[in-house]
Amino acid sequence: MTKGERIRAIREQLHMTTSAFGSKLGIQRSAVSKIENGRVHVTEQISLLICRTFNVNPAYLRDGTEPMFLHLSRDEKIASFVGDILKNDPHGFRARLIGALAQLDENDWKSLQKLANNMIDGEGQEEQPGEDQ
Repeated sequence: MTKGERIRAIREQLHMTTSAFGSKLGIQRSAVSKIENGRVHVTEQISLLICRTFNVNPAYLRDGTEPMFLHLSRDEKIASFVGDILKNDPHGFRARLIGALAQLDENDWKSLQKLANNMIDGEGQEEQPGEDQ
């Protein structure tokens, strides 16, 4: 399998179109297509960008060594999630929510935990007409 074919496999595994994949990398759909079909050489910069953006194992991209994707720790997943939000939509709801969470003190966290636990405990319980829960 060529590097272009491995890139196609990565994109397909992510269930992304060439347009969406290219958009995440800052390149045109046609460039992705040319890379996948072997008409354009994959630069080291694009390889690094694919690995960083999609959490791809560099060894997989280079020579097909499994696994295709790296397994991130919980902290790495959180950092990546927050980084993506702040980069892609710094003024959107998710960014504002993260900012609000960052301002919570210990008592606020306890209240939030209690609220979340109540929501989880109440899951699957349907309110009956005339009942207060």
